[in-house]
Amino acid sequence: MNSILPPGEDYRVVYRNDDKKIVGYIVRRQCYVTIPKGHIYHGKNDDEINSSDFPSVHGNVTWSASFERTKTNHEFKSYPEIDQDSWIIGWDYNHFGNMKQMMEGLSYGVKPTLELLQNECISVCKYCADKK
Repeated sequence: MNSILPPGEDYRVVYRNDDKKIVGYIVRRQCYVTIPKGHIYHGKNDDEINSSDFPSVHGNVTWSASFERTKTNHEFKSYPEIDQDSWIIGWDYNHFGNMKQMMEGLSYGVKPTLELLQNECISVCKYCADKK
């Protein structure tokens, strides 16, 4: 049985493609994927990514930024796996409705298990690795 991912769950790498340019991360209830320079999604904002043939993820891609921007404003600043010229995209399970449902123990709605986050993140990584 999968448990709901605790709010304080630490960062973990869940995927690295062969050249280690596309890396999938989970930070608490958030999924992130690094996009290498030259990739079709590098430099694209969330709207551009979501309007393409990008796979469906929970709540859509809601975040995208350069690694340069994230290392001063975000948790990625201490992760050596990320290339300095990477673009990072992300989505999360921290929406108000999701949290309320989890806290109330309701049986409906999305309960982000570690397996769910890993599967979704790995699926996006593999899609991006094939998309180059």
